[in-house]
Amino acid sequence: MAATRGPVPKRESQRRRRNTPAAGEPVEAASPVAVIPEPDEGWHDIARRWFDSLRSSGQSQFYTSGDWMTAYVVAESMSRAFKSPEPIPGSTMASWRSMMATLLVTEGDRRRVALELTVKKPEGEAAPDVARIADYRSRFQSG
Repeated sequence: MAATRGPVPKRESQRRRRNTPAAGEPVEAASPVAVIPEPDEGWHDIARRWFDSLRSSGQSQFYTSGDWMTAYVVAESMSRAFKSPEPIPGSTMASWRSMMATLLVTEGDRRRVALELTVKKPEGEAAPDVARIADYRSRFQSG
């Protein structure tokens, strides 16, 4: 999943469109359960934290074993660079960023490929605006 160039698209909730999106309906593909490699015990703390953060991120539910190995390679490279006394070259950081983009690590990367993660609200919980209006209404009626 390569990211496209240009500005980051707006969130779906912020778009006003009269036409239908070019992309069709999402397709669910049956795939084997991804094998998530264990982080190396010797990794630098930053690399370990980054790798561990992927486990709890929403996009990782779409990762295959190959995606997890890509993340492993990035974390291994990060660890070696952070442990080195030499400054980290910009080209190395650009490589990490490129590999992270293929893993859809940032919100901008996900929006570029039209993947928007949303947080499910508990049942019965009203939207914030509705709750606020109801609160104002009750204050006005009781006052």
